[in-house]
Amino acid sequence: MKINWSKGFTLIELLIVIAVLGVLAGGVIVAINPLAKINAANMVKAETFSVSVQNSLAMDLVGEWTFDDGTAKDTSGYGNITTNYGATLTTDRKGQINKAYSLDGINNYIRDTGSSTSLPYGSQAHSGFAWIYPTSNNTANGGVEMFDRNCNNT
Repeated sequence: MKINWSKGFTLIELLIVIAVLGVLAGGVIVAINPLAKINAANMVKAETFSVSVQNSLAMDLVGEWTFDDGTAKDTSGYGNITTNYGATLTTDRKGQINKAYSLDGINNYIRDTGSSTSLPYGSQAHSGFAWIYPTSNNTANGGVEMFDRNCNNT
């Protein structure tokens, strides 16, 4: 009985095909970059949460400072006037130039000048929301301090 060895693939041919498929699969994974997509999805998730919090707070909003025009003006429409005491414009968390303020933690601040009665102060209930990126611990308590109109630490 004569065996016909001409049909099928040799072991070397199969190994070459597997190696080529491995190289192609590696190239596809590098091109897709799944970790970057996961990180981008997590950032979108965090920003979506932030927007939902902002929308919830907007129902009782009495002042909003977006810094979109490169100033510390209130954009809520309530006419709150702020004064900048040494804070400098800087790049925001998304890399947009002049869309955030840098405060040194010692004597730079932005303050409501009391021009409107819409902002709560003193013993009135109040809350704030901000994206903060501390670069050092310059304040006595190592964090962010909030004060009412009378400069009482709240």
